Parts: sequence; C-alpha cells; structure tokens
Amino acid sequence: MAKYKTSRVVTALKWGLPVIILLLIAITLGATFLNGNEDGVRISFMDEEKSTSDSATRMIKPHFRGLTEKNRPFTVTADEALQIDADNVKLSNIYADINLEKNGNFFLRSNEGKINVKTSRLELFDDVDIHSDTGYEIHTTKVFVDMKKEEIYGNERVDAKATLGSISANGFFISSPDKILRFNDNVKVIIEERP
Repeated sequence: MAKYKTSRVVTALKWGLPVIILLLIAITLGATFLNGNEDGVRISFMDEEKSTSDSATRMIKPHFRGLTEKNRPFTVTADEALQIDADNVKLSNIYADINLEKNGNFFLRSNEGKINVKTSRLELFDDVDIHSDTGYEIHTTKVFVDMKKEEIYGNERVDAKATLGSISANGFFISSPDKILRFNDNVKVIIEERP
C-alpha cells in the first residue's frame, strides 16, 4: 500500500512541477506586457555597499606581506581598509610585524594608519603601541615605518618601558641596518632598582 502512495506522489510531482514552472513564467511575461513595458523583463543587480568615494575600494581584513631590503619578511593586517589611490590605502585597527634582525621582532598596533603599497611605508596614528620580543614597549601617538629600510621612527611624545626601567622623550628612531635604538629631545630615564 505504501508503494502505491509513493508512486502517486512521484507521478504528481513529475507532471505538476513543470506545469507550475510554466505558469510562473507565463505570469511574469504577462505582467510585463500588461504594464506596458515593451522592453521586456528587466533584471537588476544590487551593487555591494559603496564607500563615500565611487573610486575607493573597501576591503575587509586586508593582509599585506613583503620583504625588507635584507629579505626579511614583514606583514601588515587590519580590520578594514579603504583604497585612497593606486598606491595608498587607509587602514583601521592595524597590526604589523617586522623582523629587525639584531633588534629582534617588533609588533606594532594602532587604531588608524595608512600604507603606501608601492614603497612599503606605513604611517600609524591614534594610540600606537610597539612591542619587541627583547622586552621593549613604546607607546606614542604617531609612528612612521619604512619596512624596506627596516626603520621605525616618530617625533611625538614617547613613553617606553624596558627591562631596566622607563624612558620618556619627544621622539625615537630604530634602525636595524645601523643597529640603533635612539630616543630624541627632552629624554628622561628612570632606572628601577632590581631586587
């Protein structure tokens, strides 16, 4: 008995579905001609959300990779990016990682910034944190990073912590090729006594 019911359902669907599809096509075409649209059926596609500028491209979770002049890798990631022009990209919630050989790995984080993809220069601003795997921490408001030349520098107020104490200054410069970590202008050093 169940076999008989199943075969009736299959037969009904075999003939019923094509009839329903033909009816839907006929209704669509009929509605087109009844509304006076002689151009036929128009199908439109919605564009993805556009940014404020028609020429700008918006990217979610972009990931930039490259090599320094000494063939050491660097990466830059962000939550969101907006392409300003062919070479420049504005970034938000940025994380960067660069290996400066003798000075170790540096990990940079900031709320805002921009990268020039042609020159591999990164500008970070709005609460910038720099951490090194050798124990340094630097906090400032604006930093420039030349990934190719392996240089990190800034001319804004800097608060740094190291294993021996803390440093404050009005700028800093880190260069891997020259093996330099320098603080500039109005430098104050506090050396903490170790037990």
